[in-house]
Amino acid sequence: MAIDPATNDRSLVELALQGDGRAWSTLVERYGQLVWSIGRRSGLSSADADDLVQSVFTIMVGRLGELRDRDRLAGWLAVTARREAWRQAERARRERPMDPGVMPEGVEDPDESDELLLRRQAVREAMHRLGTRCRDLLLRAFGSSQMPSYEELAEVLGLKLNSVGPTRRRCLEELLEHLRADSEGVFAESR
Repeated sequence: MAIDPATNDRSLVELALQGDGRAWSTLVERYGQLVWSIGRRSGLSSADADDLVQSVFTIMVGRLGELRDRDRLAGWLAVTARREAWRQAERARRERPMDPGVMPEGVEDPDESDELLLRRQAVREAMHRLGTRCRDLLLRAFGSSQMPSYEELAEVLGLKLNSVGPTRRRCLEELLEHLRADSEGVFAESR
């Protein structure tokens, strides 16, 4: 039986500490992209960012019981990922010297703030909590640089043309509700 995607971090941590493999999997699924993004932003290659995800979650396994504020797991993972990415980058620099005037390959956006990464993670989590229909509609509507027409969305999703707009609005409202429900975390910190 799967764990409800709306389960909060505190509950997942408690389950994981009790040895629930589903809770571990949910935590990795929920935060793997955040850790990987921090690795890429730190200049790691895709393969090294994959290694970073494994390293950070291995560290988490050993230290999860020591985590004081279990509702702020995303922040702890972000700090741990930055530290580990720095260590990996330092090891790589020692192994292969680099021209100091050349930007490392794979840096996605060196100016992207940690706050923005955490906000993106919150949106990913909220999207995961949506029903399949809403998630599919929003990903198809906004998931690429070219927004499809309502006709294309209606055809692909099996909707009536005149219901695409209202359904999209309801899905966006539901997404916003999930984000507001999580506002004690990432979004509240920036106020």
